[in-house]
Amino acid sequence: MLWYLLDMKPLQAKPTMPWLSYKMTEGERDIVLRETQILADHEICELDTGKRIVLVRSILQKYKLFHSWLRHLPFTERTSYRRIKTYERALEMWPGETGRMILEAAIERRLQIVGWSNEKPMGLFEDVEEDPPKTGTPDKVNEYLNRLELLVRRASQQEQLPIELWDAERKSFQAVERIIRHLPAEKHDTFLSDFVGLMMSLLGADKPQKFTPSLIPQEFWLGGSMRSAETRERISKAATRRWERVKEPGEVTVTYTPPEDYSKTLKK
Repeated sequence: MLWYLLDMKPLQAKPTMPWLSYKMTEGERDIVLRETQILADHEICELDTGKRIVLVRSILQKYKLFHSWLRHLPFTERTSYRRIKTYERALEMWPGETGRMILEAAIERRLQIVGWSNEKPMGLFEDVEEDPPKTGTPDKVNEYLNRLELLVRRASQQEQLPIELWDAERKSFQAVERIIRHLPAEKHDTFLSDFVGLMMSLLGADKPQKFTPSLIPQEFWLGGSMRSAETRERISKAATRRWERVKEPGEVTVTYTPPEDYSKTLKK
């Protein structure tokens, strides 16, 4: 029995993952492992998933291991093939070097720039009349996608029921106030400058404007209508104290213009 054991050839260790092959290069193996880990974590967007599956497919098909690899993904094979078709369709809709740059930038932004209906093959971006830049550079592509995203967001907002200006300002103020409660004081100026600039871009205000501080309405702090004189007085004092802290002018501040009947509202 001993001679039999001595004459045995060493067994070749099998790969720990059945969709890996010893014939694969180190670079190919690293790509497959990296993409597998990313896809197993979470899905960024359909186009990103399709792009990664197509990349792995280009490697594993040579070793006839692609279908085995698909079965180890956290979603079904049917979903995987849908993601592949979505990405391949996007490549057809955005051809050329510039189109590829736009597609890659859209994936980073998680923009779905491809659709499935015959009426809108580019999805939400089908109704945008602006043509992509003829020569693509990172700056031109980002500017182009900024304009596309802004136009799409505006179009989707127009389909919804309009909101009153007073309610829009009140809800926006309350949302921002809750967020910046724990923001360090030394970062307030930077936040204000950046936030106002972002809102100007969002609303299409492309010309520089000067803003000055304004008194914050009491209802904005309360979050609803005031029901008694005692409540009005308490909120008025709180608003006055807050106003004293923020009224010092800075380089960029936010202006609020109350409606014409605001004084009547306070007297009720």
